[in-house]
Amino acid sequence: QTTTILPTVVGFSAGLGVLGKYNRVGEVATFLGKMNELSSSGIPEVKPDEGCYVSILASLSSRQQRDSALQAQRILEMSKQDLSSLTSALFNAAINACASTSGDNSNRRKALEISFNIFEQTKELRSVDSISYGMMIRACMRLVDDDGIKYKLVKSIFHLCVKNALVNDFVLKEMGHLSQKIAGKKAP
Repeated sequence: QTTTILPTVVGFSAGLGVLGKYNRVGEVATFLGKMNELSSSGIPEVKPDEGCYVSILASLSSRQQRDSALQAQRILEMSKQDLSSLTSALFNAAINACASTSGDNSNRRKALEISFNIFEQTKELRSVDSISYGMMIRACMRLVDDDGIKYKLVKSIFHLCVKNALVNDFVLKEMGHLSQKIAGKKAP
């Protein structure tokens, strides 16, 4: 008797995470295509799910790279093709990946723009949660050099968070980074 072991989405997710970590998004797309092909040919257990995409985005977040935001945007677009609905976890992982973008001011400005675009999509789909606000505060803290601009952006995000009654420990922790930054200075 022969035992056949079929691949699972969990196994593929591990591979996708490694590819994401090393910024090999082209190979991620190929990998996801292969998963969809296998799923269509009778192995439904390998259809890409939200966990696959969150795994890729989390891996992108773990390394500061010049194109993290562009890659996060690309991964998010791919997820829209495979998933019937998108949750806040997926959007939040994408914003966090944007926040890990490195490089010059132009790079970080583009990453912040992409972060805000993703945040707006999250709000439009009514998927925004406390983590979404915390991630946006994190993105502003990491991507904006000018303290005055940083303060204004974070302040407006925090006020919106308060207005929507979504302040939690994570949001307060991210706000704490701003407090530490301006401690001893007068807020701009």
